[in-house]
Amino acid sequence: MKRTFVITGATGNIGNRVARLLLNQDQSVRVLGRSRERLQPLIDLGATPYVGDMRDLALVTELFRGADAALLVCKGNRTSRDYRTEFAGAGRTYAAAAQATGLKSAVFISSLGAHDERNRGLILMHGDVEQILNEVDGLNVVHLRAPGFFENLFYFLPLMREHQRLITPIALDARLEMAATADVADIAVQLLSDLGFGGKSVIEIYGQREVTMTQIAKLLGEAIERPFPAEFLERDDDIERMVRAGIGRDFATLMNDVWSSISRRSQKSDQKVGTRRATTEIETFLRQRLVPALQAAAPAAAAVGAR
Repeated sequence: MKRTFVITGATGNIGNRVARLLLNQDQSVRVLGRSRERLQPLIDLGATPYVGDMRDLALVTELFRGADAALLVCKGNRTSRDYRTEFAGAGRTYAAAAQATGLKSAVFISSLGAHDERNRGLILMHGDVEQILNEVDGLNVVHLRAPGFFENLFYFLPLMREHQRLITPIALDARLEMAATADVADIAVQLLSDLGFGGKSVIEIYGQREVTMTQIAKLLGEAIERPFPAEFLERDDDIERMVRAGIGRDFATLMNDVWSSISRRSQKSDQKVGTRRATTEIETFLRQRLVPALQAAAPAAAAVGAR
């Protein structure tokens, strides 16, 4: 059965993969992004482009009109002085457009731990958007709570290259749930292809196994065949490092709020929710993605903010 799907954040890792997989199923796919140039590969595959900002209510309303389902991804400008407002604004725009058009089904890419108000930063912001979307009458929505992305290790790539060690503000022995963005995209496609969900629901994604930064550093060392220790970086030092790299102080602070939250507690819900297990192993990601970037002579494009 051919359906019409909306993919927001279509130039990001998750949105791009979801769009490609649905196009491979010969579905009708509308893609939203700020740059037509970056959308062009999807256009070439048959997607219909909508170029503009995810906070543009008129544009998003037109995007949603007549669609069967949508993948909802919230983003903001990482150089913004108020990333929180931009992020929540995307959620409110999606909700208003869904209400106006009668959109029936959506998958929202949320964050593991979004249910727990003790978590801060980007994690809690995803929880806010969950609540916004839950208020839309008639919208069947699955909040797909993703764990930390393997791709977020690229945040630390410049320091890894410079010092030949994994330098991170995440507690070295904190037990982390992590997965590849491709795993999250594949689960989202399964949900959208089936559209068997109803009401407001949650699915939490867990990694193949819990890992620590110490273990990741050890695996990196094994992959490059030399010692590669882990070293803790103080929160304030990491914020200043990110600011020097051109990232806004507000986003840098929010990101470190995430590092602090996952260092302190498990992100798993104490509520009864659906669960899925990611398929990509950390060793595979390190071997195929991080080690080549680490060994490259020129800086690689970091897949940060990986949604």
